[in-house]
Amino acid sequence: MKTKIKRPIAFVMLLGAFLTGLFALPNMLPNSNAQTGLGVTVPGILSTSSKNAGMHTRADTLLPSARYGAHVDLNQASVTLDWLDIRSVTMRAPNQIGVNRSVAVSAKTRAQKFVNSDGSQITVLVIKSSGASGVGVHFRNFALAAGEEVYVYGPAVDSIVCGPYTNKGPWGSGEFWSGTVVGDIAVIEFYTRTNKTGKGFEIFEVSHIFPELGGGPQSAEPDATPLPCEVDASCYPNSLNNAVGRILFNDNGEFVCTGTLLNDGAQDFTPYFLTANHCVSTQTIAQTVEVYWFYQTTDCNSGVLRSDWVHQTGGADLLATESSNDFSLLQLANNAPGGAYYSGWTSGLQSTGTVVFGLHHPDGYLPPALNSFLRRSAGTITDTNGSCLVDGYRIDWTSGLTEPGSSGSGLWNSNGELVGVLSCGSLAT
Repeated sequence: MKTKIKRPIAFVMLLGAFLTGLFALPNMLPNSNAQTGLGVTVPGILSTSSKNAGMHTRADTLLPSARYGAHVDLNQASVTLDWLDIRSVTMRAPNQIGVNRSVAVSAKTRAQKFVNSDGSQITVLVIKSSGASGVGVHFRNFALAAGEEVYVYGPAVDSIVCGPYTNKGPWGSGEFWSGTVVGDIAVIEFYTRTNKTGKGFEIFEVSHIFPELGGGPQSAEPDATPLPCEVDASCYPNSLNNAVGRILFNDNGEFVCTGTLLNDGAQDFTPYFLTANHCVSTQTIAQTVEVYWFYQTTDCNSGVLRSDWVHQTGGADLLATESSNDFSLLQLANNAPGGAYYSGWTSGLQSTGTVVFGLHHPDGYLPPALNSFLRRSAGTITDTNGSCLVDGYRIDWTSGLTEPGSSGSGLWNSNGELVGVLSCGSLAT
C-alpha cells in the first residue's frame, strides 16, 4: 500500500569519519575497517555478564522466600499509590508511555519480615501503583553488606525476576532502576544472612506505565488519521528481524524506542546497539535501558506473540552520541540472547532512488501489546539531505509506516546492510 507522508521520514546517514561532521560509526567499532555488510547470529547458548540479565522468572528462580518457605502476602501492600488519571498527565513526547511517582519508603519500614532457622532474615516490601500495566523501582543510597541481596519481581508466577542486586548496585554508584515488572505491583525482597547488615537502601520512586487501552501517548499530529497499513515483519522472514530490539528506558518518565545490534570486524558478539540520540542521550538514561528481543508474531499476521521473546534488563554504557545527527551507540551491559542477529552495515553513501526497508516497533506498552510487534516498512530514498537533519536520507514509504516508538530503528539497503537510523518524520494519512 502506498502511503502519503505529511513530512519526510529522515534517517541519519552512516558515513565515515573522513566526511567531516557526519556520523563516524566506523571509527567507533573495533576492527571495523575489516567489516562491511556482514551479519552473524548469536549461538544458541546464552552467555551474560555479571550485571543482572533479567531473563529469569519466578517459576525458574529460587528466591530466598521460596528457599526458606516464607509466605509473602502480596495483598499486604507496604505502600499503595492512588489511581492515576492519565488525562491529567502532560506527555513530554509522543513515545512516552509512563511517568515516575514518588515513594516514601525504606527497607526498615512497613515491611513483612521473616526470621529463618539459620539466623538469616527476609524483608519484603510490596508497592502498588494502582492501575499501572508495569512498574519499575528507583533505588538510591543502595549499600549492602556481603551476603545481602535484593530482588524485584511481580506477583505472577511467570513474572520476570530482577536481581540479585548486591553491594552498591549494578553500576557501583548506589543508585539505579530495576527492570520493569508487569502489573501494578512490585515486590522488593531483601535477604540478609546475619544481623550485621549494611546501610540498606532507599526506594525513591517507581515508574508507572499506562495501560494500552484507555489512554497513553497520542499521535505527534492530532489531526492525522492512522492508516491500517502497518506491515507485520513476520510476513518477510529475515535474520535481520532478530537484530532489532524494542527498548524501554527512563528519562524522568518511561519512554519507548527501537534499536539494532551491530556487528564489528572481530565478530566477537560484543553487544553494540544503535539507536537515536533523542531516545538515549546520556549515560544516566542508558543505564535504565531494557530490551525486548524477538518481540514478533508467530507467523504472518497471526497477531500472536512468539513464546520465546526475551525481556533483558541491565542497562547499557553510552559509547558515543551526537544530537545534530541524532544517533547514540550503546554497549549493552549483558550479551544478547541466543538467536539474536548482529546486523552488518556500510558507510557507503546511498544514492537517491535506492530501495530500502526499515524494521521497527511502532508503539509502546507492555506484552502482549498488539501494536508493538515488529513491523516492516519499505520505500525509496528521495533525497540525501533530509528536511529535519542536516545530513540525512529522506524516505518516502511505499509500504508500511513509522510511529513514535519507531525512533532509533535501522534502515537497510537491498544487500541487508544497515545504512541509517530513524530520526524524525510523521504518521501517514
